[in-house]
Amino acid sequence: MRAGEDAQAGPAAGCSIAGSVTASSRIPLPGVVLSLATADGQVVDVTSSAADGSFLVKVPGPGAFTLKGELVAFAPLAQAVAADASDCHPHIDLVMTLASRISAAASSPDAAGDGATRRGALPSGGVAPAGEPLSPRGRGQNGRGQGGGRGQPPQQFQSLALLADQAGLARPDDTDKVAESAAQTLLPPGFSPETSAESVTALGSTQGAESFFGPGDGDRLEQMREALGGAGGFPGAAGGQEGGRGGPGGGPGFGGGFGGRGGFGARGRGNQIRGSVYQSIDTSGLDAGPVALNGQQTRKPDYLQQRFGATLGGPLAIPKVFNAGSRTFFFLNYTGNHSSNPYDQYSTVPTDAERAGDLSALPHVVIDPATQQPFAGNQIPMSELNPAALKLLNLIPSPNQPGTTQNFHTVTTTTSALDDLNVRVVHTFGAQPPGPGRGGRNGRGGGGGRGGGSNLNIGIHYRRSDSTNQNPFPTLGGTSKLSAWDVPVSYSFTTHGIFSTLRLGFNRQHGETTNLYANGSNIAGDAGILGVSTDPFDWGAPGLSFSSFASLRDVNPSMRTDQTVSIGDTMVKQRGKHTMRFGGDYRDIRADTRTDSNARGSFVFTGLYTGIDFADFLLGLPQQATVQYGPLRERFHQRTWDLFLQDDWRPTASLTVNAGLRYEYYSPFSEADNHLATLDAAPGFTAAVPVLAGATGPYSGALPDTIVRPFRTGFAPRIGIAWKPQPATTVRTGYGINYSSGVYQSIAQQLAGQPPFAVTNTVLATAASPATLETALTTAAPGVTPNTYGVDPNYRLGYVQIWNLDVQRDLTRTLTVGIGYVGTRGSNLDTLRAPNRGPSGLRIADVQPFTWESSQGESIMHSLSFRFRKRLTGGLAAGGTYTLSKSIDDASSIGGAGAVVAQNDQDLAAERGLSSFDQRHRVSGDFTYELPFGANRRWFHDGASAALLGNWVINGNAQVASGTPFTAHVLADSRDVGSGTNGTLRADYNGEPIQLDNPTPALFFNTAAFSIPAPGTFGNAGRNTIIGPGTSNVNLGLTRNITFGQNRTLSIQILASNVFNTVQFASIDTIVNSPTFGRVTSVRAMRRVQVLTRLRF
Repeated sequence: MRAGEDAQAGPAAGCSIAGSVTASSRIPLPGVVLSLATADGQVVDVTSSAADGSFLVKVPGPGAFTLKGELVAFAPLAQAVAADASDCHPHIDLVMTLASRISAAASSPDAAGDGATRRGALPSGGVAPAGEPLSPRGRGQNGRGQGGGRGQPPQQFQSLALLADQAGLARPDDTDKVAESAAQTLLPPGFSPETSAESVTALGSTQGAESFFGPGDGDRLEQMREALGGAGGFPGAAGGQEGGRGGPGGGPGFGGGFGGRGGFGARGRGNQIRGSVYQSIDTSGLDAGPVALNGQQTRKPDYLQQRFGATLGGPLAIPKVFNAGSRTFFFLNYTGNHSSNPYDQYSTVPTDAERAGDLSALPHVVIDPATQQPFAGNQIPMSELNPAALKLLNLIPSPNQPGTTQNFHTVTTTTSALDDLNVRVVHTFGAQPPGPGRGGRNGRGGGGGRGGGSNLNIGIHYRRSDSTNQNPFPTLGGTSKLSAWDVPVSYSFTTHGIFSTLRLGFNRQHGETTNLYANGSNIAGDAGILGVSTDPFDWGAPGLSFSSFASLRDVNPSMRTDQTVSIGDTMVKQRGKHTMRFGGDYRDIRADTRTDSNARGSFVFTGLYTGIDFADFLLGLPQQATVQYGPLRERFHQRTWDLFLQDDWRPTASLTVNAGLRYEYYSPFSEADNHLATLDAAPGFTAAVPVLAGATGPYSGALPDTIVRPFRTGFAPRIGIAWKPQPATTVRTGYGINYSSGVYQSIAQQLAGQPPFAVTNTVLATAASPATLETALTTAAPGVTPNTYGVDPNYRLGYVQIWNLDVQRDLTRTLTVGIGYVGTRGSNLDTLRAPNRGPSGLRIADVQPFTWESSQGESIMHSLSFRFRKRLTGGLAAGGTYTLSKSIDDASSIGGAGAVVAQNDQDLAAERGLSSFDQRHRVSGDFTYELPFGANRRWFHDGASAALLGNWVINGNAQVASGTPFTAHVLADSRDVGSGTNGTLRADYNGEPIQLDNPTPALFFNTAAFSIPAPGTFGNAGRNTIIGPGTSNVNLGLTRNITFGQNRTLSIQILASNVFNTVQFASIDTIVNSPTFGRVTSVRAMRRVQVLTRLRF
């Protein structure tokens, strides 16, 4: 289904956005505060990154969102991301840049990166300038141990546009802009815009494949040192990266003891603790009220969103009690988010008269199935109403708004609580550093710079969260709880000129989701419905699907424990102009789950018997009934490993070539008790028989215990080239391959929920052989195969080829323009089919309807972007980007999320159309303006005026973008349901223009262009032919920094999203047989204001 039904039934359950956040040098950053907001700025979830930089935020449903990241001493960032019905689990990776680097690059005329890089300072990314590799001693440019340490630390293969930046050819403040452009390149869902380094381990683990080069935890501390210490650091944990102008010092084996100026070890403050505390508040009193789609003004819900946290770091010591010396340091980060969030949803529900059987207001005749004659006055006698239906009707609320569409409005709040604690301790072995050194610009560095040292990095990360799950119907809902432990350990050392980082990780996570009735009230059983699960864990409301009204869908209980143990090693060897990196990782992943996808049964009402779907419900006559539950517990297991080799070659000062090869192996999931079953299909799907894991099928031969045969050709080459033909011109190009393994998770869960290990049943009733609500699921035809899912045993992992070309030109010292092209081609993408479905019924008579998953989808995308950037001069910085892109695919359910089955299994070519995330035009801009008041400014240099007006900064961003596409389709159609599917039948298109010049909430597109297909035919409308609402949004921020003494700063920020309170449509109803077809069903949030205070010390 698409937005139409989503708007009625509420947000899609289980949607999320996962990814990682790293520094511009590709080092993972823990403790980053991440907030997900709608396109107009409404915050829907807040979390923080884990020890390995990974994160997971919950998405309330399909739509366009902005993911923002904040961390002490780093410039905040924002990244657009889309989630839709075909992929509500997108993956995104964020790159953060130190604020000091941005300001320094903007103000320093010699930051141009044209080979004249500042002495003692490395360009963004922490690498030596092109043509000037660091020696094994880390002597940098003038051989003085400037904290440049060992050169570029191990890191991921970056986005193609960033590979070239490892040469130091880009200006420091341009790197993130290139990263943003690359990250906004929308790949097929399930793939990251990063690289083949990214891999999604299944069943909830966010450990991933670490990185292409496996960055050690010691490297992460370098970023934490710089973040906490501002400009300096303490003895190197795993080697420094920047040394100059306040960068941290080099590692013990690679030069530079204490780096830069300031920080923990500078100017005699070696025993000081540095850190920060912050709090952010957003209340309903500061925000604008909601928009009434049906013209009826409603109250604004009361809510309070508050985020808070603290960061501490420094030498591990308690005055007069304990002192670990200058070789042991700690880092502590806490993030909390205890909030209530607004929930505003419209639904269409039956009127009180209709609930009592009085359907006289409907324009259609209601037929009595017993007599095949119309009910008198279109009124069903109370004596004929089904008792089970009447009990379930109590779960559907009566209207609280006028009219017959969008006549129920839910305005409430959801609550959420998050606590995230991250502790890290680093101990350096070897000779005791003699004391702080200046490092930095021509500073000779402190002790420990001559090799032989090593360090141990141990972290403990704990996270817990609780949240409520709201439903458009107040009678439904639930709660979710999560707790997780993560213990990363790394040991870095140098031997025989090779720097090595050994890594060991342990992660354990437990999550539970329940509805309002689990273990308390058996709603389905009390209604008299038979054939469903009687386990109290599964109790709740059954699913009821209509086309005329909002469907009833309860929260599905689940319980899950994930555990990952990983070990890896990364080695770095430098020789001449080559820097070689090689290593590997191994991960053992286990997941215990307990969840039943359809334990209480789902019933589809189409009007097959009476002509009206709701009348069929009142009589208790569904056309389709399905159920699936058991076994009680599933124990999955997966092993993954990888090997990699990369050469960073810098033949000249103006040319860098970064090439490498990675091999990845992901085993499909097995089940501890071998409880996996599939369907073995004959060629052409003329027959299908059940087969168990490890058995031999009549058509596919011997199957492994994972059923899916392992994919063993996961080679991922990657090359990036950067060239400066002229001092002011940079050309970058690259090519790479990226694999995605996340689909193995959904495959294993589906295989575990099949007979004989689970109960499944699909009943398709007919007018001649009706089924009742109470007994439909007890009907099972003898000799019929009940399995509902099968997978191609030769399923291949999907992969995407990515290539790019980017040209950047400095017009002046402060103005840069660029043009970039990115292309992607996806192959072996996930496809869901219904091969047993024909236009008028089932093709295999003795097999129930089933879904078949295979890897035969393809995609292609082209993107062209134009950008400019004015660096900060005269107190003003600004930039903008225009992106023109188009993406086409034939795999509407890539990655197994938001499953959309192909309409016609005999015509898969008809599935080719615009990708659901395609956004043709996007224009974005941002600015920062420092008010000209205060010290070193144009006016009011001192005195009361300077104290009052000084140090104010205004910043803002704006985005105008076209909408993403939707599909016109039919829901709860009797012919579609009769062949075993629901919602896959598309509409007929008559060729009229679809888009309107002046869309309104009541008619967003031309509904006359679509109609319900004739009986026995499939719709001729293509996928994603309706372009949905675009975005037009402006956000502003006002910031004041107040300094106390030398190292204390108080920041106050006032942030306003959708500052002009612009009404922006969000979702539309594209269900042809829905009473709200063509209407806008929701709008994005109006103006919201939040206040953020942060104290650094």
